[in-house]
Amino acid sequence: MTKGNDLNIDIDLDELRPIKKQYKKLRKYMKSNLYQIKEMDGTEKVVSNLLKEYQDEFVKEQKDKFVSENTKELD
Repeated sequence: MTKGNDLNIDIDLDELRPIKKQYKKLRKYMKSNLYQIKEMDGTEKVVSNLLKEYQDEFVKEQKDKFVSENTKELD
């Protein structure tokens, strides 16, 4: 197995900047009073949609992984 120190990864920082900027805006929004109020009355959509989208993808990946592992055992 390779250790984490042996990995050689090239990351284009110009492509990473907009993602980082969007992340910072979302974090600032999540710390705001407006977000807290919307979350309490159930009208918050921005962050909850992102979390739901990520959760759906994660569940699908885990399901595919689980199915592929179980089919190997059956063979």
